[in-house]
Amino acid sequence: MMRSQTLTKLVPRHHRAHRRGTTSSPWLMAIFCLPLVFAACGKTPPPPDVYTSRGVIRQLPSPGAHKPEIFIQHEAIAEFRDQDGKVVGMESMAMPFPIDPATAWDDLQVGDKVAFTFEVQWHQGHPLRLTQWQTLSSNTLLGFEMPRAEPSVPSEEEMIEVGTPEDGTAEDETAEDGTAEDGTAEQPTDAP
Repeated sequence: MMRSQTLTKLVPRHHRAHRRGTTSSPWLMAIFCLPLVFAACGKTPPPPDVYTSRGVIRQLPSPGAHKPEIFIQHEAIAEFRDQDGKVVGMESMAMPFPIDPATAWDDLQVGDKVAFTFEVQWHQGHPLRLTQWQTLSSNTLLGFEMPRAEPSVPSEEEMIEVGTPEDGTAEDETAEDGTAEDGTAEQPTDAP
């Protein structure tokens, strides 16, 4: 008993009140946390990234699917951004695009060519969502290769001159092991 009385005397009064379960502590927490709650409510998520592409329907949703998805083999999307906002591009591929269960897709068939728009919201659990599509003519040509960057033309400083060496003499085309550059053995010459 003596020991607990000694500890009670050593603990400051405001800490002892908290240990007894007074209700002032939750009120203080509410007062300090309330501004944080209001600040968090005021934040709006960033707008989604929106992309348009073309592709071929490879698979339709199962009838009555809870989370329907349409599989589309799409063309490459050069301007696609990752979740950090860096442009990384997306290669041509077949991938699922979630759609709203209420969306009517009855007019689509496997093999249909479509132009479509989808959104990416990286802060959500399922970031992709197909928002609209339009059926294209069956004659529409699609390209399933990644767009290539235009080749750069080297400047005059970067150009390598092809021809004879600067001193005008021809170089010996024989390697140190006695083979010519084309890999054949050097033929002995008959010297007079």
